[in-house]
Amino acid sequence: MVQTAARARAPKILIFLLFYAAACADLSSAPKAKEPPFCASPDTVRFDVFSERGSDKRTWIDLSAEVEAVFRCPVEPILETLWDFEFSPGVFKRIESVNVRSDDGKVAVTEQKSAIRVLGLSFESSLVFENEMIRNGDGTAVFMFKTIEVDAITRSVTGSWYLEEFADAAGVATRVRYSMQSYVESAFLGQEWIMRSFGEGDIENVVRELATAVRARAGG
Repeated sequence: MVQTAARARAPKILIFLLFYAAACADLSSAPKAKEPPFCASPDTVRFDVFSERGSDKRTWIDLSAEVEAVFRCPVEPILETLWDFEFSPGVFKRIESVNVRSDDGKVAVTEQKSAIRVLGLSFESSLVFENEMIRNGDGTAVFMFKTIEVDAITRSVTGSWYLEEFADAAGVATRVRYSMQSYVESAFLGQEWIMRSFGEGDIENVVRELATAVRARAGG
């Protein structure tokens, strides 16, 4: 009787072991959670373009934008990349050259030549910027820029990079918020339409270009 019961249990134990082995195999072969990208697609929070007639009877186009993204790295390599002015033409495709007039590590004055090319047209500028970097000591930092000398077709350009470091299950990361505003003269018919149609993508590309350079600097 005991022998018969043992024989009856044997198939059940064998079936259990087979199911257990199959479950272990499924777990070992299951795909691992994907590592988050260094920079997910930037998100445009705000983008506006409009024109106005100035008191000088010239038509000026106001473009303002704010884009957010998350970089999977600490704040520091982002600041280092932004402050490496002479390397900027290798980071941002619209910047053709940068000459540093002065730099004390917190405030720098730079001469910058840029060109935006779209639909066979070229928007060129030659401007002088005052750049300032503020480390707040709480994992946040701000890189600000504004024009202090402009060319004939630019009234002003201002902006900032606000950086906020944080930690999550995937590790250390930084929220990046890029804001900018420019006033440029309308030089030809259709310029406002071009800026409205292509400007948002161009601003998002600025964030992508920074992410690529920061990742290379951080060794990611």
